Amino acid sequence: MHQPLVHHAEALLATSRRLVGEKATDNLVKSTFFAHFCAGEDVPEVQGTVDRLQAVGVGAILDYAAEDDVGPTTAAAAKQAAPGAEPAVEAASGLSEPSPRALGVVGRTYDYASEDQCDRHVDHFLAAIEMAALQPGRPAFAAIKMTALGNPELLQRASSAITMLHGLFSRFDEDGSGFIDSQEFLRQWKRLVGSGLGAAGDLGAAGALASQAEGTFRWLDTQGTGKVDYVSWCQRLDLRHMPMLAARIAEGGGGDGDSSQEVAEACLNGEEVKLMDALLGRLQRLVTAALRLDMRLMVDAEHTYFQPAIEHVTLRLMREHNRNGLARVLNTYQAYLVDSRDRLLRDMERARREGWVLGAKLVRGAYLHLERRRAQQLGLPSPVWATLEQTHANYDSCVEDLLAGVQQGRAEVLLGTHNQESVETAVARMAAMGLPSSSPPGTPGVMFGQLLGMSDHLTLTLGKAGYRAYKYVPYGRVGQVMPYLLRRAAENQDIMKGSKQDLVMLRSELRRRAAAVLRFGTGAA
Repeated sequence: MHQPLVHHAEALLATSRRLVGEKATDNLVKSTFFAHFCAGEDVPEVQGTVDRLQAVGVGAILDYAAEDDVGPTTAAAAKQAAPGAEPAVEAASGLSEPSPRALGVVGRTYDYASEDQCDRHVDHFLAAIEMAALQPGRPAFAAIKMTALGNPELLQRASSAITMLHGLFSRFDEDGSGFIDSQEFLRQWKRLVGSGLGAAGDLGAAGALASQAEGTFRWLDTQGTGKVDYVSWCQRLDLRHMPMLAARIAEGGGGDGDSSQEVAEACLNGEEVKLMDALLGRLQRLVTAALRLDMRLMVDAEHTYFQPAIEHVTLRLMREHNRNGLARVLNTYQAYLVDSRDRLLRDMERARREGWVLGAKLVRGAYLHLERRRAQQLGLPSPVWATLEQTHANYDSCVEDLLAGVQQGRAEVLLGTHNQESVETAVARMAAMGLPSSSPPGTPGVMFGQLLGMSDHLTLTLGKAGYRAYKYVPYGRVGQVMPYLLRRAAENQDIMKGSKQDLVMLRSELRRRAAAVLRFGTGAA
């Protein structure tokens, strides 16, 4: 009965806005499922919810839930876009001057009005950080969304560029051994960039490019073994190097023709790197505020076409700030993605090599239907597991990996799940591994979290048992948080297909609420 309503919710809301107006529609939403899943429209409205959670031993993770998706860039926005300065990058990489603009690399334009909006969103997140820090007796958290802090179109472009860079590893790894040696690198570099001979047969330029390739390989070889593995490759290559990679391809003539040109076109240009630096600057402001108040930031996961850029920037923040045995920044891993465990293990290894603590929030994922539909439309393999059972199994495997990291002092974890079996499995494994329900201050530990309005029985039980239990508390204006609310409606629809125990609890809660309404209506005490 409810499935068609949820499936067509977005279209129904659009129709309502057209017929009765935006204000009336938003008032209807605010008085119904907004009130169930969101704590209010601004920080003062949220305070009551935070206080009620504190009273029952549950912490609040404040989440300003505004987000955005990709859309067309307007002609007006194109006129506003100003050329950005080329960023400085490490000379040791071999990916430094000349400027790609001087070599004719195609530029793109972005809506700088959206940059102003992103700056305003920073103030909302700062307010959430200030309020979250007031909670006594437990690690304090605030959640942030990258699409509220950077142009979504830019994040999609950056994600495509990062995916391309990572994909080059397979191309350079000629024998499929999982390692690139110097000879493989030199051959593939020449194929990618070109010989540098040009029409005039400039042997000096060819020699310079060969020397440059050798220097770049030494820079990539972080372990000094004469071989580069995938972790080192991803660890070294940065968005800031992309304009210079495109410049090298232009300078060397592009040895592989169309393939080399595709790589060059996938690279970010100087303006885009400058905008990514602005995004990083906003994030650094938030991290600085969180550090000053001795609290943590969680970076939410979003659509897969944003996620590589989100994780790239988040890893950079973790590398800088997750030192001295504590995770101040946490990345989100979505277990419904087929590649999620591989990425988690790679990041754990990167943290081990570089000496920082991995911060990880593990969830199943909230964009299931969108991801499947998008993959089908593009003719791509679905990025999510085919069955719920596969997602459950992957989630539990990731929990095992993360608990091992906590035991070794190399990870801090928040397990976000509404599945009782997953909670029970994690609690049992913690006991078997000797991990405390609530770790001492200043040490990495394990936390649990559920969304406001969902699985209260899990959160309250964990809190009463002495575990660090949290509710994810979203807030924001109704129009801004609509994507979040629609996903919550879809998730509740999926819960109706869940375990018998979940259904029994849900029916019991519905009966309780119905009885309360009847008592109120008859004036009964």
